[in-house]
Amino acid sequence: MANPRLPLVGVRFGRLVVLAPSRRIPTGAFVWHCRCDCGVEKEVRTACLRDGTTVSCGCLRKEKTLKRSLKHGAYAKTAPDLAKTWSGMKQRCFNPNSENYRLYGGRGITICDRWLNGEGGMTGLECFVADMGPKPSPDHTVDRWPDNDGNYEPSNCRWATMAEQNLNKRSNGIKVPTEERISA
Repeated sequence: MANPRLPLVGVRFGRLVVLAPSRRIPTGAFVWHCRCDCGVEKEVRTACLRDGTTVSCGCLRKEKTLKRSLKHGAYAKTAPDLAKTWSGMKQRCFNPNSENYRLYGGRGITICDRWLNGEGGMTGLECFVADMGPKPSPDHTVDRWPDNDGNYEPSNCRWATMAEQNLNKRSNGIKVPTEERISA
């Protein structure tokens, strides 16, 4: 009688292709020598191949973990400063344990849905970056302007230096647009 295991040679399971039978382990299960699409070779039990438990050498799990950890697109890796600004904005508005929550979320200030949840296949961070553009310099931070009591949204935010932000605070009562200050 022919070996029923031989038909698995050449069969693809996810990213793995069965190359050859390998050995039988003490439990009686059969192990196959497989090659992953990434080039790594690995031994896998028949049951793990057939039930879908093992579909790669481990590279798929690494990719999924990386994607999850960078869920806001490449910006978290390529533009950490923008991701940090966006994350800080969310913390101030939604995390009651944040040091400045009382000055933002505690006053009812929130973030527009586009910047929070994303839109058109883009994440919230990607929408924030698309609307705000890159930071002019590391010294710039997001400023709610012209309405300091308004929400974080495209029509009410700009990149500003600390000097500009200091002119746009509740405590000074004076809100002078940047253009007027420059020409004065």
